[in-house]
Amino acid sequence: MYFRKGKDAALTTGTLRTFKTIPELSLTVPYNPFKVNIFQLGLTMHNSIDTYPALKLFRPVADRMTSTDPNDRPEPAESLQELNRIADHWQMTPQKLRAPIVEKTGGVSYIARSAMSIVRRDSSRQERYQGY
Repeated sequence: MYFRKGKDAALTTGTLRTFKTIPELSLTVPYNPFKVNIFQLGLTMHNSIDTYPALKLFRPVADRMTSTDPNDRPEPAESLQELNRIADHWQMTPQKLRAPIVEKTGGVSYIARSAMSIVRRDSSRQERYQGY
């Protein structure tokens, strides 16, 4: 969608392809779609943070992006700058950056441990039965 007057003056209506929890969505009252985009990205970040606790450092940025007042939401460049600042101070080693992110429910590491215990259990059973 193109807005001739720029992103700050952009207004639209409707709820197509958006999260239903965005406060300003309306079929009749115009809202700024760029502010909605920021809110949607913030919601997506919150979902990731809730699933992967190691990402909690990014919660303050996600909180600002999901402010109920669209005028309180940061500009995209401001959000990116803040996310980069946090990432720069995270001090992740290359090995940690390559490692899979662990879900709160156990995720990859839980699945891997479970699979390895099944493999070990099965191989020990096979060793026991070979003596018969």
